Amino acid sequence: MSASSSSKVVKQSTTTVKSSSSSSTSSSRKVSVKSSGLSYTDQMAGDLGIDVGKEMERLRLTMSDEMSNIHRDMFRLMPGSTDALQLTAGGGADSFLVKMDPEAIRSCIDKAHDDRVKLNFDVNEFDSETINIKTVGNKIEVHATKKSKKGDEERSEEFSRVYELPTSNDVDPDKVTSSIYKDGVLTIELPVADALAGITQ
Repeated sequence: MSASSSSKVVKQSTTTVKSSSSSSTSSSRKVSVKSSGLSYTDQMAGDLGIDVGKEMERLRLTMSDEMSNIHRDMFRLMPGSTDALQLTAGGGADSFLVKMDPEAIRSCIDKAHDDRVKLNFDVNEFDSETINIKTVGNKIEVHATKKSKKGDEERSEEFSRVYELPTSNDVDPDKVTSSIYKDGVLTIELPVADALAGITQ
């Protein structure tokens, strides 16, 4: 009797499994995928309440401004002591030295004369007679002195930048030209071929 009742339990158990299996099949159904006329970016923009086109343009302008500032800072004379200037001229690594890679050189090519590299500086605060430009190996050095008065005291400050060109040759000083314009812009020019001499392009 106990065996027979055990057999019933097994049958009931089997029935339960079947019933559970058929219930899982009936609850499975395919979900349709609808097509949206928007891109995911447009959808997110709508959810966040922003205009993606305007936001992208704002980011582009911000990036352009940042690049302009970086480029302008590369051509700003930096204040320093005479010792710092001598250290830089001797090849010391500090904020006065700008290493110009081929890409930086190309960004300085004169649009009107594409065979010349042009470096421009704002030298409004400097007396033109204090501006000194020289070449040392593959470097171009720019030094200037600014005089200022505070009461009866007259002070003199040294400013400098050194540009290390990617050329493997020494820069020929006879091929480097410079001009100061009446609006206070100092321009230093040299041939592109000389600035990139020995560099595989």
